[in-house]
Amino acid sequence: MKIVILILLATFLFANSEFNKNLNLAKTHQTLGFHNKAKEILETLNPQTNREKSFLYIALADSYLSIKSVEKAQEYIKKAKDLNISDEVIKVSILNLSAKVDMIDGYFMDAKAKFKKALTLTKNENLKFTLLTNLLLTEIEINDKDKLKFAKEAFSEISKAKESVEKSQVLITFGILLKNSGDDEFFNLSFEVLKDALKIAKKFDDSKVKSLAYGYFAQVYEDNRQFSQALKLTKSAIFYAQEAYQLPEILYFWQWQLARLLNELKQKDEAIEVYKEAIKTLTPIKKEFFKGYRNFKDSFKESVKPVYIGLVELIIEKFEKSKNEKYLREAIEIMETLKNMELENIFSDECLLKYKSKIKSLTSPPKDTAILYPIALPNRVVKLIVFNDKITLSSFDINFIEFDNIVREFRQKLQTRVTKRFFYGAKKLYDILIRDIEPILKNKNIKTLLIAPDGVLRLIPFSTLYSGKKFLIEDYEIVTALSMQLTDLSKFKNRNFFVGGISEARQDFSALPNVLKELNEVKEIISAKEVIKNSNFTLANLIDNFKANDYSIVHIATHGVFMGEPKDSFLLAYNKKLTMEKLQNLLNLTKYKEGIELLTLSACQSALGDERSALGLAGVGLRAGAKSAIATLWFVDDEATSIGIRAFYKNLTIGDSKAKALQKAQIKLLKQKRYAHPSYWAPFLLIGNWL
Repeated sequence: MKIVILILLATFLFANSEFNKNLNLAKTHQTLGFHNKAKEILETLNPQTNREKSFLYIALADSYLSIKSVEKAQEYIKKAKDLNISDEVIKVSILNLSAKVDMIDGYFMDAKAKFKKALTLTKNENLKFTLLTNLLLTEIEINDKDKLKFAKEAFSEISKAKESVEKSQVLITFGILLKNSGDDEFFNLSFEVLKDALKIAKKFDDSKVKSLAYGYFAQVYEDNRQFSQALKLTKSAIFYAQEAYQLPEILYFWQWQLARLLNELKQKDEAIEVYKEAIKTLTPIKKEFFKGYRNFKDSFKESVKPVYIGLVELIIEKFEKSKNEKYLREAIEIMETLKNMELENIFSDECLLKYKSKIKSLTSPPKDTAILYPIALPNRVVKLIVFNDKITLSSFDINFIEFDNIVREFRQKLQTRVTKRFFYGAKKLYDILIRDIEPILKNKNIKTLLIAPDGVLRLIPFSTLYSGKKFLIEDYEIVTALSMQLTDLSKFKNRNFFVGGISEARQDFSALPNVLKELNEVKEIISAKEVIKNSNFTLANLIDNFKANDYSIVHIATHGVFMGEPKDSFLLAYNKKLTMEKLQNLLNLTKYKEGIELLTLSACQSALGDERSALGLAGVGLRAGAKSAIATLWFVDDEATSIGIRAFYKNLTIGDSKAKALQKAQIKLLKQKRYAHPSYWAPFLLIGNWL
């Protein structure tokens, strides 16, 4: 799926004052997707009159709406209203923003009524075009029977305007909406609209608009599988994006588009080079790129990941022709870069750099360990298997959508304890991911499988894959790796335990009655000094405790929720929520200079079906500075958790590795009739160091 750079039309124009220049600069950043950067500029402005204040509040409201921060946007809309400025542009802009709030909240009919009312109040051409474009959005969402008639009438209205850069921008935005609506008649109309946009853009000396016009017109040809025509137009889009050298984020999209087209035209080597150029273009701007787009849930998945996956697919094809292992190593390097970038997108560059600088990272697995990289491509799942002496490739032909559905349905059925319907998915995924590599795993006496899951595969525990006779956990110790570069191979030097948590119902979360028993038994098993529990499990007490001790293993039993953004993820303390940032700061207080060796969270959960949340859960140990973590993909039965965790620590104290200790604990649960269903034993993940 291609990302769309929507050109949000400026709803006001100004004289050439410093305030107004900066206001328009902020709007430019916003149109390019850098919403936070736009907001930062706006927040530094110093309006001198109530009119300037009104325009600033309108711009801030629009900026907050762009990042889906509705409450904050409404706050600024109210501020603009309260100034009560008698100005057509201001009044109509406020009404336009109120309608956009309705759209975000799903009230499309209300939004449509407000946009129509605003149209009757304005004579300003720019505002009319903005409102017509927004009305088109509502027509598409409502799926009005007269939507095509409206689109044609709006196009006719815009076409009457004097030719200008602004008119070309309007037509580009209009054409993109039509093209991406999924309606065949709209798609046909988009050709005419974008053709006109390009015709007008050519007449003006504005490289950005020319680049956008060529690029999006090329997409119409690409979508219609007219690749040669699309190729020529895309090359022109790249030329003008390079000419407007300050716009690398646009250049990146067109390079990606060119690589796709070259691939379709069977110019594979050229496509590889262009994919690499796109990645080079993205690398220096990725921090600001992510900052601008990160508030949109699937932006990384839709605008960055496909470039890396497209490149990996072509590199793997080169291996299949040449059988040269260097191409598999290159594919792994690309996937490693992608995984690290994805974590940067969720957390921060500083977090990763700080962690990388401290660790002895994994470069090659031990003899009894294999690293499995499953990668879902459009028409097959490929598996890169890294041994200590070689890398091999295996693949299974399956459409991506079918594969994605199998995994998501399997995850859902894993959590339904009253049925055994999960077995179909467990067997099917074993066939796809393990069956053909099983002989080589057995031949090499592999004991530990280090899984580097990607995308939808982060939603499932690989331990549940079923051969027809046994679950995978019965044959292998299963470890989850964020990436090889972020897997620390250093061994335990010290074992000083922190044990704490909450069993009482707090802050609208239910009680965890077995937690007290779990905490007390874990304390005895591992000879911990004390247990910090319930009313003592407060942030202030935890800070004092960590400052005074040299903990290397931290066991926390409390509710935890992991969402797509770290700011929305937390552990439950007695009196408040312990955010990921607070947890990181807390663990950094330990006096043990080697840092936290193991962080165990025994009652956490990630959002069902949310890959980003699952990655956030996997990254919690990394975020907190721990070399490894044990966490759960979903909320586990309280009693089963207690049994499994106690068994894990018993195994650890007799000298088992973390991976072996967890494997034995999970097998102990699945061998008990009461806990045989995977919903009880499977969600436990060991992430990172397994030794």
